Amino acid sequence: VGDGNGPGAVLNLDRDTSVPVRGTVTTQGAIERVDLVVNGEVVETVDGDGRDRVTLTAEIPANESLWVALRAFDVAEGAEIFGHTSPIYLLHDGQAVLVEADARYLLGKVDQLIEYTEALDGFRVEAHRTETLALYEQARAIYQRLAGGRPLVDR
Repeated sequence: VGDGNGPGAVLNLDRDTSVPVRGTVTTQGAIERVDLVVNGEVVETVDGDGRDRVTLTAEIPANESLWVALRAFDVAEGAEIFGHTSPIYLLHDGQAVLVEADARYLLGKVDQLIEYTEALDGFRVEAHRTETLALYEQARAIYQRLAGGRPLVDR
């Protein structure tokens, strides 16, 4: 992404821009496809045609903070073999990445944990249940805030 930045990099963008992405996948096997993933969604795919080396190039708009990664699938009989890079973070105007759908999903998971914990008979000491529920409520408040579209932390 950008000028040769690799997985784990954090790039700060001052304005709306497009960012060039280029990634090369090599394997000892045969590549089925390579996906460009932005904020958890596939935005570009290159067919591997069974080759052992595939390069994906794209230009992505960076009008908001986002993360970018490559994911590659190997041709395999009866199994799914894939690799996924660590993300590169593109921060627009220094704002943290926020994917509201992910926050809503995790909010639902925390709600399930709260419900499960309230009904669970396995606590030897009731104070442990109370402590666990308090932590879940803290997590719930964070995800509820994020699901509302407000980033928790700015960078």
